Amino acid sequence: MRHPTLLLPALALLLTSPAQGQTEYYRHSVFDNSLQRGFYYYSFAQATAPSTLEGKSSRLPVDSARFLSPPNALRVHWKSMPGGAWDAEVHLDNFRNRSPGLSGGTLSFWLPLYLNKVRGWDLKHIALFAWLPFLAADLGCVFGGLVSAALQKHAGMSVVNARRATFTLGALLMTSVGFAGRVQSPYAAILLFSVAGFAHQTLSVTVITMASDLFRRSEVATVAGMAGTLGNAGLLTFSLLIGGLVARLGYSPFFVCLGILDIVGAVVLWTLVRERRDQPAGGFPVTTLDVAA
Repeated sequence: MRHPTLLLPALALLLTSPAQGQTEYYRHSVFDNSLQRGFYYYSFAQATAPSTLEGKSSRLPVDSARFLSPPNALRVHWKSMPGGAWDAEVHLDNFRNRSPGLSGGTLSFWLPLYLNKVRGWDLKHIALFAWLPFLAADLGCVFGGLVSAALQKHAGMSVVNARRATFTLGALLMTSVGFAGRVQSPYAAILLFSVAGFAHQTLSVTVITMASDLFRRSEVATVAGMAGTLGNAGLLTFSLLIGGLVARLGYSPFFVCLGILDIVGAVVLWTLVRERRDQPAGGFPVTTLDVAA
């Protein structure tokens, strides 16, 4: 039997500029606060006996005593019993003038919670410093292309090998995030997150570009679509697993996994992808994908 109370504070990270407006803000937020004092309008609460779930007008109540962003937070108070059930929902698609989609990935979703729950930062500190990893990520997008081009020009590498070398460099830098849970200073953790954001976007942009290097022009869109679909499916699965991992083991194993997985990706890239030159009917050489048996 479970009879806990859970307070859900702001899940928003203030990373958007004023020019992008309210709509862009809500693409980074699941819940920040409720205009109604007693309950959150865009929610749903229902229980089947003998389980119970606190609700008001079939909606989730709000708590004004404890919160991250004023004036309130969601209050989820439930009791699970054999043979019963309960359902608590936050509806993004019913929210007026907002897109139901969310921007960002694993880091953008979990970083604010980590800084608040583990490092004890309030919303002011999060807003002041938590944007730095995302700025570093933007720089990594540029860095990946520059490194790949430099390796081709100055080291005489082929296009595919230059991409793989750049990916590997990003994967090695990404291992720094594994130490984020070990450092004492939250500012050191932010620095490690920034290196990780820079590294991940370096390798991410590089591997996405490889679709045009490895496949013919008529195949690139299909390959890119398949890669995007599988990538988002992986993001969804990994995000769901993170909750259980963090609840049982804490954030440190999660950060270690982030560092290791990109190394695994680099090994796969060097092992399975082979560069091969074909001569098509038009006489122009193209690079195609050859997967090792």
